Amino acid sequence: MGSSSKARAREKKRELGDHVLALRHRLHHALSLGIKYPSFSSERSPSQGNRVKKWECTDAGIQSHVLKTMAAFISCLSSAPSQHPLIKDSISDMLVALDGILQSENERILSQAVDATQKLVSTIGNSVRQYPVLEVIFSLSRLLSLNQLRITTSCAIALNCILTNLGMVRGANHREIWEALEKTKTIRSIADALQKFVGGVQPIECFTAMTALLTTILWKWPSARYHVWSNNMLMVKVERFCGNPDSSIAISVLKLYSALALCGHGAMKLLERKELTAKVVQSLGKSHPISVRIEALKLCRHLMSCLKSDIRVSRSSIASHLQCCWHDVEEWEGDDIILFYSLRALSQLIGFSNLVYDHTKESSNKHSEAQELISNLQYILSSTFGRGPRWFAAYILSFFGLYGFANKLGRRMEKALYEQELADVELVLMNGQSYTVHGAILAARCPYLLPQRESHIEERKLDGHHNDLEIGHHREKLIHRVRMSDRVDSDALFRILEYVYTGFTLVDKHLIKQLKVLSKFCELKHLSALLQKKQLSWGNAGPSFDLTVVLNPAGHPFSFSEIIRVPIGWEALVKLVHWFYSGELPGINPDCRWNNIDTELQIRELRAYVELCSLAEFWCLEEVGEESLKVIASCLRSDQRASIGIVQFATKLNQWKIVEIGVQEIAPSYSKLRVAGELEDLDEELPSEGERVRIPTKRLFYI
Repeated sequence: MGSSSKARAREKKRELGDHVLALRHRLHHALSLGIKYPSFSSERSPSQGNRVKKWECTDAGIQSHVLKTMAAFISCLSSAPSQHPLIKDSISDMLVALDGILQSENERILSQAVDATQKLVSTIGNSVRQYPVLEVIFSLSRLLSLNQLRITTSCAIALNCILTNLGMVRGANHREIWEALEKTKTIRSIADALQKFVGGVQPIECFTAMTALLTTILWKWPSARYHVWSNNMLMVKVERFCGNPDSSIAISVLKLYSALALCGHGAMKLLERKELTAKVVQSLGKSHPISVRIEALKLCRHLMSCLKSDIRVSRSSIASHLQCCWHDVEEWEGDDIILFYSLRALSQLIGFSNLVYDHTKESSNKHSEAQELISNLQYILSSTFGRGPRWFAAYILSFFGLYGFANKLGRRMEKALYEQELADVELVLMNGQSYTVHGAILAARCPYLLPQRESHIEERKLDGHHNDLEIGHHREKLIHRVRMSDRVDSDALFRILEYVYTGFTLVDKHLIKQLKVLSKFCELKHLSALLQKKQLSWGNAGPSFDLTVVLNPAGHPFSFSEIIRVPIGWEALVKLVHWFYSGELPGINPDCRWNNIDTELQIRELRAYVELCSLAEFWCLEEVGEESLKVIASCLRSDQRASIGIVQFATKLNQWKIVEIGVQEIAPSYSKLRVAGELEDLDEELPSEGERVRIPTKRLFYI
């Protein structure tokens, strides 16, 4: 058995060739001067098989000798089989040595080490994925802050080569590399180098190497984009080189902008810079090299996607990793892409179908197909789908005489239209018929029904049978009488009012023509579009039932409410009132801006939602509680820094669902946080040992 093993080893050596073996022998001997196995602690013994090599030589002469033997060996790697065990062992040992030597303070040695690293990673290409390179990445990133131009340029080239050849890094490796880049302040070092660059004085390679590295980082780590688009001085400096006569500089800048435009906020920052957009358009001209024109076209595609919000690629698993901060797109399309495109296709075909449904007649078997479709579409309208699916559903329903966008707040407001409690405006038609409505609702939803011309407005007091509670304290409530034009039909006006109050209305065919005119006069754009069968442009904000425009300090003529004391803070109260008047709770986009704000500010923002969850239990506001919980969960998943503070605050309010969410985010980092002492305050806030069994956090305390 032993003789056969030796024979196989000799066969392997013959595969490499004498020259390669000789260079490897010299390299192995040189590396043995500095690579050591650290002494084992009581917790780690050789029998565990986890011995780790380390470079422990600080002698400049030996380091220089090792680097020279490395350079000689690397030069022969292109002709050697990359998967040969001896080659792989040698590369692993070289990476160990380079990690140690790159920490030297000797500039000459550093220059040699960086050159050797650049040459090695360029030679092995994507085979770098087979080796542990995290320590080398850390060492190279740390050197980017040096004032030695040649060293930092070579570092940038080597680091970019490693990150590029690593491919789409995922999971723990992705996180660990980003943590190394953050710890060494890589983005700041690159930004400083670019801001200090002087064209015509410093080598062009200094600029292109830094922009290429920054571009790679922006592609792989979306959270890095915030630090670029928010750096105004950097943006101004880079813009100066857009459209540079040197094609290598122009291309590097355009590629950087394309990576930055993957962030919704970054794309908008670029579009705000008018001179920049003009330069990009000019780069498409025939006077520029084809390579520049191609990159300019790619950038324009990204920016046009931002303008149209037409980022279909975001649904793929790859694009979801690459892109960030496209919340408008996600809100427009919704979570169900198949539903979105199905409705879009149906909206284009419905006009050619023979499906008919008369809502004024009783249901019959022949209407069953249309009824089923209408029922499904109405469910989409009343649910939390994206704006796009809801618009297409409303558009399709308009072919059946159903117009508008049904919503929960609108259904609650329907009662106000018919009961007329606290109504203060009377719309009087020429035939004497009138509708009594609420000025506040008209002011928010259809102010054009409240003309300012005094000749059309009269005022009268409420009838004597109204009591003080209805009128309000310290003032009399007046009815404002508005006389309508003789061209306004009473049925058409009521349909307009129904749409204004509820967001939805049923329209008979004989009223369509009059409603088109009246909705256009009232500037009810979405109703007018549905009546005229116009499709909404892609990404349009769509309709919203929002009455917040009438919110003003107490004493406003629209306010008749008593004072209600609410046991929550001001931030939570503002959000609650917004929900009362719009049916939507203001949320937080857990994007790159959220992930880069101060932890204390994150906690302060989220505390308001914790308070709302608590209030929702006592006031039976189930929807408010659910929406608040979603906001907290999404924000803590995006950035765990605020988890401890939120768990502490939620515990005081007995919000155990929130405590569970926070604990789930803390758990993976429990040991690290415990050692750092960051959980001491948390232990004091959480329930005692006997009470922990009733909350879903006990597993945290027994890890």
